[in-house]
Amino acid sequence: MTLSSLNISASLLLLVLPWPLLASGFLSLLLRDKKYRQLVRKVTVFSAGFALLSAGLALVADLAGMKSSLPWYSLPLPWGLGSFSIVVGLNPLSLLMALLVAFVGFVVARFSARYMDGDAREVPFMGNLALTLGFFFTMVVVDNFWAFLLSWVAKGLTLHRLLVFYPDRAKARLAARKKFVLHRLADVALFGGFALLARALHVDSFSGLRHAMSQGVILTDPFLILAAGLLSLAVVLKSAQFPLQGWLIQVMEAPTPVSALMHAGLIYSGTILFLRSWPLLAGETVFRDMLILNALATIIVSALAMMIASDIKGSLAWSTSAQIGFMLLECGLGMVSVAVMHIIAHSLYKAHAFLSSGSVVESYRGPAPSLSPRLGGAPGRMFLALGTGVLLTLAASKIMGIDILHQPALFLLGMILSVALARLLLSGLSAEGRRGLPLLAPTAGLVLAVALATAALHRLFELFLGQDLPSSPLPGTPAQSALLIFSGLCFLGLLWIEESVPQSPENSILRRLYVHAGTGFYLDLLLDRALSDRGFSLTDSSEERRPLHGPLVTTPVPPTRKALP
Repeated sequence: MTLSSLNISASLLLLVLPWPLLASGFLSLLLRDKKYRQLVRKVTVFSAGFALLSAGLALVADLAGMKSSLPWYSLPLPWGLGSFSIVVGLNPLSLLMALLVAFVGFVVARFSARYMDGDAREVPFMGNLALTLGFFFTMVVVDNFWAFLLSWVAKGLTLHRLLVFYPDRAKARLAARKKFVLHRLADVALFGGFALLARALHVDSFSGLRHAMSQGVILTDPFLILAAGLLSLAVVLKSAQFPLQGWLIQVMEAPTPVSALMHAGLIYSGTILFLRSWPLLAGETVFRDMLILNALATIIVSALAMMIASDIKGSLAWSTSAQIGFMLLECGLGMVSVAVMHIIAHSLYKAHAFLSSGSVVESYRGPAPSLSPRLGGAPGRMFLALGTGVLLTLAASKIMGIDILHQPALFLLGMILSVALARLLLSGLSAEGRRGLPLLAPTAGLVLAVALATAALHRLFELFLGQDLPSSPLPGTPAQSALLIFSGLCFLGLLWIEESVPQSPENSILRRLYVHAGTGFYLDLLLDRALSDRGFSLTDSSEERRPLHGPLVTTPVPPTRKALP
């Protein structure tokens, strides 16, 4: 077999990857009778396994140097929009995302087969799950704008049916309705952005966009600037960013497999769009600055809400919103390979966290870990932990050959990593081991391992994605430098709030602001009021229905610090 035929085979693997899932999904719509549930269950799991095998083989073929792909179908479109083509984008990003989604999809499909066993509506659930996965795979691997848009819309429509799987739950209905409205706005923005790109640059694919931008196109054409703005808007609307993240939190009313798939895969649709449109968006600093500021607002609000959430799945949902904001922050800073690394790590963690959320309760049934005496006041402890985190970050970067001192954006990410490491160290300062000694030493060893692993993965992803997704840091203008400094201060402020609030008086201004910020400043209530059923508040059918003008949000109490077990 020649190298050329192997190239076509690699492209063919990604092309056929979603078709068994789509076929099994449409099959389940015909076989609605529950007597077919065993057949539908097995076909769906098999199709997800086929997708995982195909994605793995395609990645192996690409690593062997087989990178070309051929169009399999093309239909000319009017009004200068190019053509609708079925062509696979065989590049490192699409291969990694296909493999990631295939793995998570296979795990969720197998979990769903057990989770839905005995449910009277198992057949439509498995069918819509297969369709959602199939359309998401198509969106990930296609190169053509219009095939991407079609998959983007179809995936959202099938996901909507999963979110309202329990129609008697008012919160589930509202979450699905809010997502539906926001995502349809994202669809319109995406269509407008693609149409403007097709008219201005005469391209209809992401590879064509990359080629056009590599020819030195300057973003002075108002149509290109508007296209970049519309694509950025679609990214924000699709990524549950502040102040529109409320639907992502309320989607917890859906079955657990849907929550896991949403938070470990589908929520990355906006980030994937940003990464694939990177050649255009990298040159438009205004929208990058706006994206960074919005991501910072999302991170701050979501991090505070996560700390005061009273249930496990709610805390995980707020965590997802914060992490998506962090990924978009990395994209806005130009560290796109770091964002891809973040997507993969977060997806694997969040899939495990959701699918095992029921067993988390078991950890609270044992004796609570004892706390060690405070080693100094809150500022002293914080500066000790932060200083140690900075030293460990610098040491890990030096060992891995990463020069963060002369790259402002990378230095900011190093500072953020130092803040995260300091948080781990503070937990070690608070917990006692078996002999009553603080767990600082073992925690410091864990933190060093985390720092080294992060630096090593950063180097690995740069080597693998650097040519396809080169870094493009913000220009060193005073405005951008001020933005970087402000971003660093935001993360330092979060660390200070988390360390100081549990020790502040109950009626302090800091605690009150903490609680209001943690609820998103109630901005999501505007959508609740506009979209809820017949003017009533969002309660389950078993709860008492109350008018919308009544209080909808209870004031949570900030928790005390939890020590490491």
